[in-house]
Amino acid sequence: MKHLVLPAAISIAPGSAHAQIADVSVEIVEHFADTTVRIVDHFEDERWRVVGACSSSPTMAVGIVDHFEDLKVKIVDHFPDRTICITSADRLDEDQRRMLYLND
Repeated sequence: MKHLVLPAAISIAPGSAHAQIADVSVEIVEHFADTTVRIVDHFEDERWRVVGACSSSPTMAVGIVDHFEDLKVKIVDHFPDRTICITSADRLDEDQRRMLYLND
């Protein structure tokens, strides 16, 4: 099981660190997550657009996992179910940033 410290989490172009209005502010955590998600390409439960850093406190703690997820999420640029900002985006490693399309 792989956990990512996030984030969360978003309403700007992928790769941007500027805060924008988002539906949900999330923090990616390794432990004590409110929900767990797996990033998928097909058959997602929700479509998220991640917009970068948040200007507000997180409203949800999210763990990114490979197995036993609560949600399967596809990261999209258009027609998202939720726009997510990541409060801890500056603490993500390169793999986590790539998975969430936050790399420049």
